[in-house]
Amino acid sequence: MRRITWMNFMQVCMGVFLVSSIYFVSEISTSLNSQAAISMLNHRNHIRGKHAQHVLHRHNVDGFHAAMDFLDQLHIDDTEPFFVLLVSSKLSNGKYWCGDCEVAAPIFNEVLAATSVRHLLVDVGDRGDWYNMSNGFRTDPRFQVDEIPALLRYDPVTKSNTPLLTGAAFLSDAAILRTIFQTPPQPALPTTTHITTFPDMVEYLRTYETTNQTHSLFVYFVSGANAAGKLWCPFCAKAELPVTTYFKYFAPSDAVLLRVVTASSLQDWKRADNPFKVQKVITISGLPMVIRANPQRDMTTEALHFEEFTAFFEETAQLATFFQGGAYA
Repeated sequence: MRRITWMNFMQVCMGVFLVSSIYFVSEISTSLNSQAAISMLNHRNHIRGKHAQHVLHRHNVDGFHAAMDFLDQLHIDDTEPFFVLLVSSKLSNGKYWCGDCEVAAPIFNEVLAATSVRHLLVDVGDRGDWYNMSNGFRTDPRFQVDEIPALLRYDPVTKSNTPLLTGAAFLSDAAILRTIFQTPPQPALPTTTHITTFPDMVEYLRTYETTNQTHSLFVYFVSGANAAGKLWCPFCAKAELPVTTYFKYFAPSDAVLLRVVTASSLQDWKRADNPFKVQKVITISGLPMVIRANPQRDMTTEALHFEEFTAFFEETAQLATFFQGGAYA
């Protein structure tokens, strides 16, 4: 039997140590790689989770029936606002065939990006689908929209939509959209006073005249609402939000807007003895109508001078100038 020398013993120990070292380093490397992979996976999941949370604020459907099915199955707190945006489909070049939708989309998306407002984006289809007069978006009581783009507020209790804005002129206006979605900045707001009778309007104007008030005064003649809460005058319904929003944003902080309801129904408005139609204080050219009072009195009569906003309400730059007191046309 061969004797193991001291040198042999040291060689064996070195061999064992070398093998153990290699194994140990291999285990550490595997562990570090595993931890790195787990860390990276968690990081990606975190990013995806945040992204998914943001994306969940927007839901997309194509067509009338898909939109109805989505709203029928929607379960949200009745205090949580939910909006529906109707737009056209896109062409092969990626642009909306509806030019107004193409104009409004980037501004609308930019304002929404700053909010957590939940909304449904509905593709109403191609030109043929949209211009079909039997299109459900036009005829169904849940929508009844005849212009795109259109923004509606959905009520989960009554399962109905209330049209808010239509057309690119309004839906591409960040000030109006911020007001709807209640996103900053919120300006200091002037005052809106609601008037429902002719004597109340006359009394307010008389007080304004005789007490030598100098704050900016605007008078907004509008229709009443029907049983569903919608203004029975379709032109008033379209102008309501732009007029009140631009007044809040651009009128002086001490300004007053008299919102005067002239008739509870179309039949009431057509009556020959409707007090707002027979009165001589302010000649109403039609509904809706916005005028501003010039606080500079006529020294002989002390009567107020009124100036009507005669441009289209879609001319939002002119509407802003009108409320600011400038020459708008």
